[in-house]
Amino acid sequence: MSARRWGWLALAVLVVGVFGYGVLDDGGRDGSVAARAQRLEESVMCPTCRGQSIADSDSSAADGIRNYIRTAIAEGDSDGEIRDYLAGQYGDDIILTPERGGWQGLVWILPVVAVLAAFVGIGLAFRTWRRQKSPTASDDDRALVDRALHDTGAAT
Repeated sequence: MSARRWGWLALAVLVVGVFGYGVLDDGGRDGSVAARAQRLEESVMCPTCRGQSIADSDSSAADGIRNYIRTAIAEGDSDGEIRDYLAGQYGDDIILTPERGGWQGLVWILPVVAVLAAFVGIGLAFRTWRRQKSPTASDDDRALVDRALHDTGAAT
């Protein structure tokens, strides 16, 4: 394999690694109860406010959900269990951000895969176009052009 191909392979591995790390890493977030509650509140939509998370809402419904989240965390419920309960009570639309694992993880992965596939497709197209040789004139073509030029020169 040529050095150029090794370079492209290394770049592809790096890009996939960076995107994978971004999807799977928790971002070094604070693991405290308050920080966990804040993250959950930012990922749950207020049922009475349009397009607002319960972290940003002052409605009584948002207060009730915030209280539920804090109580559930104190009781040892996981983030997934809390999200599942809220989705069961209010519908799946209440969750603003999909989970990163399982089938929901495809929401994060598929756009990246699509962009990478587009870049690969464009690269292959350019490579194919670059390899195509420009047409060259044969001796018969040159003779035909010379005859045509000679005939038009004689006619004028």
